[in-house]
Amino acid sequence: MKRMVQLMVACVAVLAVTTGQLRADIIPYGLQSDVTQATVDSWGWTEIHRSGATSTDSEAAIVAAATGDYLFMGVWNTQEQVYKILGGGETNAVTAITYQDFTGDDNGNYNPNWSNGLNFYRTATHGSWGFTTNSVTNLDSADEFLANGLQSAHGNVEGTLSKGLSFRTMSGNLTSGWAYNVTGNTMTGLLLDDYQQRVFFTANAAVVPEPSTYAGLLGITCVSLLAYGVRRKRQQAA
Repeated sequence: MKRMVQLMVACVAVLAVTTGQLRADIIPYGLQSDVTQATVDSWGWTEIHRSGATSTDSEAAIVAAATGDYLFMGVWNTQEQVYKILGGGETNAVTAITYQDFTGDDNGNYNPNWSNGLNFYRTATHGSWGFTTNSVTNLDSADEFLANGLQSAHGNVEGTLSKGLSFRTMSGNLTSGWAYNVTGNTMTGLLLDDYQQRVFFTANAAVVPEPSTYAGLLGITCVSLLAYGVRRKRQQAA
């Protein structure tokens, strides 16, 4: 009897730990807009950076803190209390240097860097760090193709409206600016808007069974162990 009680206690403990811990973070696909803090909290992400849109902040510090499988970047509006735009991809894609500076993609010299439905770009020196839904960019200090409507510059023609986010960078730092656009026709600048904050999150997306799956398997195992214990006890008593 004592042995059976011990087995039951062990099974309950394992089930409690499994259902409480074995859950990967939620990774939404593509561009997200007007997302509440409660929703982000429910996704399980870890915030690693938050700063006003006009401050100067080290890119290296953000990259070093991005220890998860995925890295998300976005803009929090303190007045509306929502993330006006969010987008993320695999950390190695989001942090990759795709151009030396803002002239790197002139004359159609594109370096597509897609992850999780978004095309990420980042310059080593003067330029920008961000993402777009388009396969083409125009990094004239920032992604000028995020301007409203179809654009044409440096011999590049925008075929479809660009949606996305662009933070201005200079000498390894995020600096004041630039803008985001969630529809292709609603560009919002970040030049002097400290009520808008740049935010980065890290997240993990390990492929693990859902807690319910583990719970089911462990439940079957526990029942089997208990049944074996009962049968063995009866055999010993016979």
